[in-house]
Amino acid sequence: MTGKAASNVTGKFRAADIKIPLNDRDKETDISEYIQRHANEVVTFERIGMKTERPYNSYKLFVPENKLNTFLDDNLWPEGIAFRRLIHFKKQIDNTILNENAANNNGYKNYKHYCCNFQLNYAVDTSAGRRRSFVIVEKVGFLKGFSVVGNSDRITAIKTKHADGSLFVFSVYMPTVSGNNLIEFTACLSEIIAISENSGTESVYVVGDINAHPGERFANGLSTVCVEQTWSCIDLELLPADTYMFKSTANGALRYETLSNEGNCFDDVYSSDHIPLIIECNISLIIP
Repeated sequence: MTGKAASNVTGKFRAADIKIPLNDRDKETDISEYIQRHANEVVTFERIGMKTERPYNSYKLFVPENKLNTFLDDNLWPEGIAFRRLIHFKKQIDNTILNENAANNNGYKNYKHYCCNFQLNYAVDTSAGRRRSFVIVEKVGFLKGFSVVGNSDRITAIKTKHADGSLFVFSVYMPTVSGNNLIEFTACLSEIIAISENSGTESVYVVGDINAHPGERFANGLSTVCVEQTWSCIDLELLPADTYMFKSTANGALRYETLSNEGNCFDDVYSSDHIPLIIECNISLIIP
């Protein structure tokens, strides 16, 4: 994008005749006033740090849910503005678990910003290749007796109490499908079983590794354990067979281990190629 910015008679930021970047010559106050004037809304925004130097700036905007359609309307923005990512956080959700790239050190303050009635518990392990990170976003006052159980760097068991008993939520980072990882895969399942048995939990519902692909070794192993333990593997029972939660931005692969070594994946902003899965659980319907 090239061109030179222009100002109207009042000296305020306006749309240019040619596509232009929002760079250091444009004051952030001008951008804020432009949004307030055209969208009739005062919003919070902050500049996004680039991985490499770019001739333009990027910003995160935090807007009310009832204003999303307004801000996603191309007619609102000057020519040359592009949307790279939309995070839509529904405040009626009580508990959210974010894994891997969705949870990084740069993102925690942003979650806190637009989740003012939520609290965060998180841990990040960057010592073993892909970060085995998680962040638990919970509504304040929803989780009673909240605790994190287990010492594994692959498993986080979140225990909470509700009116009629206790609830465990496991966040599991399974190893990739490989004979060399069979021992670690078995250890993950064994730890889950041990925590469940020692807790006296009445009901267990499993969301399996959707990218493990049904019919392959690890997916079969997970399904077998669910049958033996009388657990419900709800993604296999409820979701279509072609469901996936990962799509590479490098080559479109639907599983991490099939990424091409020559694939050139360039993101100039922090983003995630993991697709969220939203689950609603009516605790009052769980019968011991």
